[in-house]
Amino acid sequence: RPLTIEEIKEIMKSWQLAAEIAANAGYDAIEVHGHVGYIIDQFLTPLWNKREDEYGGSDENRARFALEILQAIKRGAGNDMPVIYRISMDHRIPGGRTLEDSKRLIKILGENGVDAFDVDCGCYEHPDFVYPTFYRGDACMEYVCDTAREATDKPILNSGNHTPQTAKHLID
Repeated sequence: RPLTIEEIKEIMKSWQLAAEIAANAGYDAIEVHGHVGYIIDQFLTPLWNKREDEYGGSDENRARFALEILQAIKRGAGNDMPVIYRISMDHRIPGGRTLEDSKRLIKILGENGVDAFDVDCGCYEHPDFVYPTFYRGDACMEYVCDTAREATDKPILNSGNHTPQTAKHLID
């Protein structure tokens, strides 16, 4: 069942408190895991988000939950706390988020408080990329980086079996 508005508000209070705790503990940044089908990803993706209220439908409405989390983090930790957002750029399943969908979402998120993006691919319906093993090869998620770079000038992080050589290649 969809979360109620009251439940969403409680979740935002929890994010604010967690951000406050992180700031008080001396953390340097907060990373939001909005990928692989977790709850934030469910709001962002039409495959899972069938809501007909202000949290469903358009890209902007589906991003509302994530944007409210960003606001809660800033309230709890302050505007100077860097926020990294992890996003599955390509769910790799029929009806899942595509690279073009992700490009639009990165623009929205980047304009609203995200300081860097940690990009990957896959979801739990296609777990081979969620926890890639060596058979996927070096830098198996490199292909999502170019799309992310097209959408934002924010720093891009990327996981996926990097050797020192492939990591250097991506930096260059």
